[in-house]
Amino acid sequence: MAKMVEENSVLVQKRIKSWLLLKEKQRGYQAVARHYKHALNRMFLQLNHSALIIVEDDLDVASDFFQYFAGTLPLLMANQNLFCVSAWNDNGRPDLIDLKRSDLLYRTDFFAGLGWMLLRSFWLEIHAGWPDIFWDEYLRKPYVRKNRACLRPEVGRTTTFGRMGISRGQFFDKYLSTMRLNHDWQNFVQMNLTYLHEPGDLPNISTTPTERIRVTYHSQADFDRIAIKLNLMRDIKSGVMRNAFAGVVPTKWKDQWIYINKVFSANPVSTIDNRRNKITKGIICEQQLDESTVIEVIFWFRMRDQIANK
Repeated sequence: MAKMVEENSVLVQKRIKSWLLLKEKQRGYQAVARHYKHALNRMFLQLNHSALIIVEDDLDVASDFFQYFAGTLPLLMANQNLFCVSAWNDNGRPDLIDLKRSDLLYRTDFFAGLGWMLLRSFWLEIHAGWPDIFWDEYLRKPYVRKNRACLRPEVGRTTTFGRMGISRGQFFDKYLSTMRLNHDWQNFVQMNLTYLHEPGDLPNISTTPTERIRVTYHSQADFDRIAIKLNLMRDIKSGVMRNAFAGVVPTKWKDQWIYINKVFSANPVSTIDNRRNKITKGIICEQQLDESTVIEVIFWFRMRDQIANK
């Protein structure tokens, strides 16, 4: 792997000559945004590469890291409703994932980064509006994302050891330090990934209906309470929860698959309502639990006995 990286890497360095009128603690974010723009312009506009994998300097990568991107590149190139592939799972701690399904991939509307791939065509579309600070928030803006999604794995292909980066350890101790790095090598190049072409579905997880629970919420406060009980990352960026697809956040808790989504819309009024309804009706048991009963899911694991086996 080291030889391949050495032969296919270009070191890009740029010195910041001027700063915006920012507080000193924000200058790191500005430096990163400017470095990204310079590096991406160099790679895409000067060297004319068609795709690029970005790896931060505080990441460990799985043994099948490059296999993962090699297998998903054709999907990214073929689907105009995708804009990136990420190696990161925002809720990728051992108690929230299925370690037996390291082959499983998802679509998500949330841009995570932390080891990700984009195409030259996407950079040509967005580079003129690249911000001078908080570049990742820019990629999450609705007018940039345009209802496009990213791909992400069930078991992360990257973990971070950067506790003292420019974010000063935000989320590190509580969430990031315990993320699981995949150790089960998968041959994604030879794998059938056609299920990821369809933007209206989540993966067909081979569990029985009694192992699937839908937890609904009405408001941000409801979602926060659910996320706290399940120990999920609960911040929302540009209206999107981490790992969410069409407003549905899938997670594993013990041997239960739990799908967190807004209350079912009987009369959908938007595209995202239609997508959410299709997902939740298609693979989740019809009986649903609201936010007030999620405590039972956590503290009384036999909640499955109360769900009809339809």
